[in-house]
Amino acid sequence: MIQADQTMHDRVNKAITDDLVVKLQRGITGFQPVAPGLGGEYRIGDIEDANVLIQNSLWLNVPIGQLDKYEQVVSLQDRRKWARNQAEQIKLIREKFDATAQIIERVCV
Repeated sequence: MIQADQTMHDRVNKAITDDLVVKLQRGITGFQPVAPGLGGEYRIGDIEDANVLIQNSLWLNVPIGQLDKYEQVVSLQDRRKWARNQAEQIKLIREKFDATAQIIERVCV
């Protein structure tokens, strides 16, 4: 992670821990308000920044993980075909969403 991403990650992690998890655990006693097994950072997924992909996903009304089956919106980029690194990122995002869904299923069952 570059420094700006690491700083944002640290701030989000602190906010989740201090402003959400601690308050839930102190305020709710009738049941366990935070799912066990998430680890200290309470992360369930690991998805990278994807600004161009998100724009195309919205314009095409297609899930990000399926963008590689479609051409880019020309008005967003000067090319229709996905660059190799973009196609790799689409595949990675698809894999990360699948992994996140599996973690959610495991924790919630």
